[in-house]
Amino acid sequence: MLTDSQLTKKTLNIMGYGSAIVTFNTLLRTAGTYTIGIDDSPTTITVLEPAKFIIQSFQVTPSGCGAFNHKSHSHDKKNVGDIAGNYMARLYVQGTAVANKIINIASNSNTTVTFDYTITQRGNYSIWIENSTRLNVNVLQPATFKISNFTVTPRSGSEPLNVTVTVNIIPVILRGNTLPSSR
Repeated sequence: MLTDSQLTKKTLNIMGYGSAIVTFNTLLRTAGTYTIGIDDSPTTITVLEPAKFIIQSFQVTPSGCGAFNHKSHSHDKKNVGDIAGNYMARLYVQGTAVANKIINIASNSNTTVTFDYTITQRGNYSIWIENSTRLNVNVLQPATFKISNFTVTPRSGSEPLNVTVTVNIIPVILRGNTLPSSR
C-alpha cells in the first residue's frame, strides 16, 4: 500500500513452515511524504525535491563602456530544492561559452558566482550566464591623447618658488570612435 492506495498485489503459496522474500518496487516521482506498508506494517518515507536553481540577479561591472578592460560578471543563484546540489555556471559572450564554474549550493541558500573575463576587442557584446537576462556591453578603444606645448615657468628662483605648469592635451580621434561633445 502507498498512502492508502494499493499499488501492487502479489499472491504467495507457502507450504508448511516455509518462508518467502517478496520485493515490491515503485518509483515516487513527486516530492512529499508517503506512507508505505504491507498489510498492517506502515512506514513513512520522505521524497525530497532535488536541487533546483534560479538566477536572482545578474550584473556586469564596470557596467558602462570599457576600454579593452577587465569585466567582472556575477550573478546570485539560489537553490530552492530540498537538498544541496552542484550547479555549473557558464559565462557566454556572443553566444560562446567562455568560462564555467561548478559550485555546490546548499538547500534554500544563495551564493554569488563571479567570473573575471577580459574583453580584448572593441565592439558591442551580448553577455549572459545560463538562462539569465542578456546584458549588452559596449567596449570602446582606450582613449589616447597627445601632449603639446608643455611649459614650466619659472625654471629657477629663490624659495619659496611659485611654479606654473601649462600643457595642451589633445585627444586623438581613432577611426570608429567619436569625441564627446563639450557642454
